[in-house]
Amino acid sequence: MQNLQTDNNNLWKSASLTSICKKLRGVSYNKDEVTLIAESGYLPILRANNISDDELNYDHLVYVPPKRVSEQQLLKSGDVVIAMSSGSKLVVGKAAQLQKDWIGSFGAFCGVLRPISYKVEPEFFGYFFSTKLYRSYISEIASGSNINNLKNEHFDNIDFPLPPINEQKKIISKLHDLLPKVKSNKQQINNAKNHIHQFRQSVLYAAVTGKLTEEWRGKNKQLKPVSNSIAKDIFTDSEQSGWVKTDIGKLYDSFGGGTPSKSEPEYWNGDIQWVASGDVKNDYIDTGSATITKKGLDSSSSKICSIGSVIVVVRSGILKHTLPVSIVKKDISINQDIKCFDSGNTDLNMWLFYFLKAMQNDILVLNREGTTVQSVKYETLKGREIDLPSFDEQREIVRRVRSMFEVADSVENQIESAGSKTDKLTQSILAKAFRGEL
Repeated sequence: MQNLQTDNNNLWKSASLTSICKKLRGVSYNKDEVTLIAESGYLPILRANNISDDELNYDHLVYVPPKRVSEQQLLKSGDVVIAMSSGSKLVVGKAAQLQKDWIGSFGAFCGVLRPISYKVEPEFFGYFFSTKLYRSYISEIASGSNINNLKNEHFDNIDFPLPPINEQKKIISKLHDLLPKVKSNKQQINNAKNHIHQFRQSVLYAAVTGKLTEEWRGKNKQLKPVSNSIAKDIFTDSEQSGWVKTDIGKLYDSFGGGTPSKSEPEYWNGDIQWVASGDVKNDYIDTGSATITKKGLDSSSSKICSIGSVIVVVRSGILKHTLPVSIVKKDISINQDIKCFDSGNTDLNMWLFYFLKAMQNDILVLNREGTTVQSVKYETLKGREIDLPSFDEQREIVRRVRSMFEVADSVENQIESAGSKTDKLTQSILAKAFRGEL
């Protein structure tokens, strides 16, 4: 690992990270010992999901009997908690410092680096794990191997720029002056992002409930209900004039997907896009994380979703807070965690897309099931009632939503740009701190 330049101060030295701290292993426990609710005498356990944005959060803790936790494993203020192992390389190496007294410990997939206070100021030690130097080193390890875990030797290879203790205290004091201002700016940016998200949700809700076009509808009274164009006896009158309602499952054909056997090479790397739940991130989708062959498709329960159909993730951890929905731009196949809905009509499919996006919070609360891996009840989703305006009003609503979203996109791009500059400023300040240039 390359040292930071410290030529401006000859009293600085480079120390191995593990020479200035103690490394501690996480707590192992059996599943039947764990509780998700705090019980008398039980100790809370931090896990990788509790490390976010260089800070520890205390959401979704688990609790274990105290016999599982040694005295050394009890966390102390100044300890740096690190995600040592994870199914995702993006998670491995995430670190945050415990900055207050807290009675608890950390799980087996995490580790702790405990600074040796007479060698390094704990707070100075903690700042290091927010630097680009540390993050780049972890990224290099992750990209250069097929493993998703850190080992002791990885920390042995980290060079820590170490000034004298008095110099460390001066740097900490300067960081106390600078970083809170940057953090405040970052919080304002995050608030702005939340406002944009809330704006989009408000627009969508107004769209699918008829409020967005209420005035327009009053000026266009000769609209033909959707039911006039669809030869199905499935509709009843809606509260909105000219609207009708029905169940999603009555209007839209739907099906789930599957996964071809991974042990059969001839099923994979074909010309059919295969979409998994993690691929459903944007409004439109035409590619997946893998491809399968026609033989792989026929051998499994995976099916083809046609252009214009709507796919919905019904099983994934992301359903704790988001319902991923996309419109298919190119024929794709899907796995078992996804359902495909298709009315055979482009306008109706677009309407379902907007409806599901608008009602996602309600759908998640009412239909969610599962603990570790969240899922939405398929039958309940199909039984969900959906209100439908005339085709003319649908098109007017889509036009208005797209127009408003274009404005939101423009503002969001400016916010993202400001956020990027703020992140760079943070890294610039930290880099100077660890070069002795503040």
